Amino acid sequence: MAKAPQPLVRKKLRAQSYDYSSTGTYWVTICVYHMECRFGAVVDGIMRLNEAGRMVDDHWRSLPGRFAGLKLDAFIVMPNHLHGIIFLGAVDEGSPVSLSAVVGAFKSLTTVEYSHGVRTENFPPYDRSLWQRSFQDRIVQSDRRLDDLRGYVEGNPGRWQEKQDSRLR
Repeated sequence: MAKAPQPLVRKKLRAQSYDYSSTGTYWVTICVYHMECRFGAVVDGIMRLNEAGRMVDDHWRSLPGRFAGLKLDAFIVMPNHLHGIIFLGAVDEGSPVSLSAVVGAFKSLTTVEYSHGVRTENFPPYDRSLWQRSFQDRIVQSDRRLDDLRGYVEGNPGRWQEKQDSRLR
């Protein structure tokens, strides 16, 4: 007798017992759907943003103006993803903002503007979605880890270049 097919169970990306609206420092990685390179290119170890990449960079930088208590640390827009360090601080009034709400707003804002760019500025069209579902995160729990992540951001274009070069060999 054949076994009934099992439903697909997605791996949960968030820590299950953690309050992502609590004060803290978070590392996030947000990837383009199908990892398509849409935001520029790494040239000689330096990330060169195209118009779409500059738009993504601008929206990331604008997040502290949209969310009380949010501060940005190191970040980089890469050809097909973004790495960033976010600090969520205490909020004087209203409900604290969650990390998912911040990332969701960022994805929404950039998708709307990218779609406009497809129609008016020759941005390449995308299939189904600009961004992958969800995002990756880490809760940064020490100054040493924070320094390591800052170094990772700074060195990301160089590592990208090395990977590309090794594929050509």
